[in-house]
Amino acid sequence: MTLRSTTDVIGYNVYLGWYSGRPSDFPDYIDGLHQSLPGRPLSISEYGAGASVLQHQSPPLQPDPGGPFHPEEWQSLFHETYWKAMKTRRYLWGKFVWNMFDFASDGRNEGDTLGRNDKGLVTYDRLTRKDAFFWYKANWSSQPTVYITERRYNPRPGGNITVRVYSNLAQIELKVNGASQGVQTSADHIFSFNITLTPGTTAFVEACGNASSGSVCDSVSWTALPPLDIAAKTQSNLGAALYILGKRESSTAKLEAAVAAHREALKELTREHAPFFWAMIQENLGVALRSLAERESGTANLEAAVAAHREALTERTRDRVPLDWATSFGNEGVALMLLAERRGDLAMAETAVSQINEAFETMRGSGPAQSAAEFELMLSNARTLVARLSGGEVSSTTWQGSISAP
Repeated sequence: MTLRSTTDVIGYNVYLGWYSGRPSDFPDYIDGLHQSLPGRPLSISEYGAGASVLQHQSPPLQPDPGGPFHPEEWQSLFHETYWKAMKTRRYLWGKFVWNMFDFASDGRNEGDTLGRNDKGLVTYDRLTRKDAFFWYKANWSSQPTVYITERRYNPRPGGNITVRVYSNLAQIELKVNGASQGVQTSADHIFSFNITLTPGTTAFVEACGNASSGSVCDSVSWTALPPLDIAAKTQSNLGAALYILGKRESSTAKLEAAVAAHREALKELTREHAPFFWAMIQENLGVALRSLAERESGTANLEAAVAAHREALTERTRDRVPLDWATSFGNEGVALMLLAERRGDLAMAETAVSQINEAFETMRGSGPAQSAAEFELMLSNARTLVARLSGGEVSSTTWQGSISAP
């Protein structure tokens, strides 16, 4: 007698389409389990896929579960496939999503954050509900729901795209810049519309449906990248991925490649052409340079990191984008701290303390808790350095932690 035949009920953890196989393998797999266990109540005790709200691809390709790139869109496709199969199979007594929230998992070295399982339907800080969350809301909730997916994939390549809307209403109308793109019905809570995003422009996209309580709408704005920007964005994404990989390795090769990729992106994307993205790439370049400098002697890369953060701050101003400003201003302070330590420069170390403290206070007031905690750690390190350089009793400083670009 097999072990699985001894219990009254049984559950299986299934991750086809994540750790192995494809999501489309799931229906046949559970039917096979059911046939092999006639009369046995069967459940899916875990199922899920990782997702970063900072990473996007449409249409998504199946990612490496142990790699640094977990696009949000793949998680959505995974959950759509699984729930469509499970809701019609009455022999399943339970279906358990893994997981509601991203959570700490020290042994993991994947996705956009080390030590984290990103299979949650909601981010680690509980602030952002991923697209897949609204897939289940459209299926499970009686509250009228209209939700446009891929809203965080912005900017995105221009041209023809498919807009997908999750809703539990009978009909959805889509408008782009006020012009109707038609009305759709759906048997599975997914409403699809084909539209064209003109490169170099921003489109206001609105989806609306009628409920008994009145009209229910959702909207997004998407900026379509011109061809030049797409090439630069590819280089920038390459730099971001290489940076994540480089942080995990003792070799400096991938960090050097990350720096080179960001610099290539900056050759294509100028401040005059696209100031917001130019500033973002400058910020990411500064972070990569600092990480590289932490593994090398000398000051050249730290000086370059400071310069890159200062360039980013010419566009990321405090009044316009306060959290982006705090990230760049604080990261410049961290680079100054490391540079002051190597030069033995007390005045520079005091400047670093001031900048990191301002960034910390901003993040503590309205930013992500993780960023606030990281800047708080760096502030402690900077104050330790000031005490040492001013003749205090604190011994040599050991730097810990790293603030990443958003």
